Amino acid sequence: ALWKYGYVLLPVLMKNAKVVEIGRNFGIPPSQDVVVGRGSGDFLATVFLAARLYESASEKDGTRRLMMGEMFEKAISSAGFPFKVCCLVSPLDLRGELDEIRTRRSLAENRRASHHASAKNDSEVARLEREIAMWGRQIDSLTTGQKPLEVIFYLSTTANGITEDEAVARARLQSEELSVVVGSALSCEVVQLKGEDMK
Repeated sequence: ALWKYGYVLLPVLMKNAKVVEIGRNFGIPPSQDVVVGRGSGDFLATVFLAARLYESASEKDGTRRLMMGEMFEKAISSAGFPFKVCCLVSPLDLRGELDEIRTRRSLAENRRASHHASAKNDSEVARLEREIAMWGRQIDSLTTGQKPLEVIFYLSTTANGITEDEAVARARLQSEELSVVVGSALSCEVVQLKGEDMK
């Protein structure tokens, strides 16, 4: 029965036994938030972070855009340790969102028609007109404008130490500092990657 249900039982057994996942020259401890390896005599620990950008620099005015670039440059130059930055840009699929916006516009048009038929509450009709115009602008911007993109920055920092615990502690400290600096420079949330997200 173990061979039949091993794919379910094996991960649970390994997690409870605190087995370390091991590769060629590295290992992932049970906390699964750091990769530890052995370099030329010292231990090396690497922590991975992800930062999602929710607003585009092109949506900001000139001074805020310039300030964002300067803050990112200062963030990179102020770090006193090495780190890597990788940017992943992918187009968003908005077919579902577009259908939802069209449905909301249609509902607002139906409510406006029922208010016109009853000839009451002119302020509600005016509010519905503004709502319909808002939904129309959103549909126009999604169908004719630039296609929205998802931008994720992946960051990693590596620290060394004489012992494994020292290397892990230094790497975690560097990752906390990096997440604060990059998060404030890009005005975004920076999260630490764990487990399968690190792969």
